[in-house]
Amino acid sequence: MAHTLPQLESIVTSRDDTQRTTLLRKLGTISQLWNDDAKPPKGTLKAKTFARLVTSAKSEIINDLFVRMGNGGLVCDGDIDVTSGNGEIRVVSIDFGLRDVVQCRNDIAHGKSERKPTPEDVVRYMEFLLTFAARLQRKATDLGTQVTATAFGPH
Repeated sequence: MAHTLPQLESIVTSRDDTQRTTLLRKLGTISQLWNDDAKPPKGTLKAKTFARLVTSAKSEIINDLFVRMGNGGLVCDGDIDVTSGNGEIRVVSIDFGLRDVVQCRNDIAHGKSERKPTPEDVVRYMEFLLTFAARLQRKATDLGTQVTATAFGPH
């Protein structure tokens, strides 16, 4: 949708018949994106398009990005076990952990002088983010394996 919607809007809003015809012809190239079994032509998917979708590290945005890449589940649902430096395990809601880190970042970025994370806060954020990043890496690797298996089939 992120790749096709802007092109569809250009076609609909164009007042020039020649331009509209040209835009309609180009639509054939991206139509492969609508077919689950088709491999889109090289250059059809653009990193800049996805980059515009990632506006924050909020769980709904991360989930949406993974869904657009073909992930069936929501990567930010549930809890994760976060191991502290001393080996203690904390169970953390992924959504809450992300909201906590993002809110702290936003408060600091927008000049809230009373928001000063303690060294303990910073360590807690780092432990959570390292654990969560490892989870995302596993999910991305699994997704890449699925896509490759689908595209190239069994050997």
